[in-house]
Amino acid sequence: MKRTHADIRHIAHNLLPTVLEKEGLIEATKQFVSEINDTEIIKITVSDKQSDINKHSKQLQLMLFRVIQELVNNIIKHSQATQAHIAFSDFQNEILIEVTDDGIGYDATEAENCGNQGLYSISQRIKSIGGNFKIIKKSKGGTKAMVKLNV
Repeated sequence: MKRTHADIRHIAHNLLPTVLEKEGLIEATKQFVSEINDTEIIKITVSDKQSDINKHSKQLQLMLFRVIQELVNNIIKHSQATQAHIAFSDFQNEILIEVTDDGIGYDATEAENCGNQGLYSISQRIKSIGGNFKIIKKSKGGTKAMVKLNV
């Protein structure tokens, strides 16, 4: 499993943001997910519920892309999930990105004891631009991570 996780990290960090520059966050996310799906470790889908995220600055889109990469890496490394979904939407001047999986769920107390630097970093990045980050264990198993930004 360590080798496969290394492969995913390689994909994540070597994906040049040229797709992001040319086509925006949603297409860059779809390309990232496609490369992960090719590994057959997990099946990830992406949906865009008529969001206007691509109209925002490339800097904001890149930050959100890095957040998505970190969340996907966490799913692969920790969740034992077979499926995940990334959804983009807008709601009353808010950008909403939800990343869900069907894994074993997220134990916040366990993560606090382990000092999860990745989730802390995500939370701080999102707060720095006036947004909220929340991660919850779903009642039927799995985890949902939510990023909300006022725009």
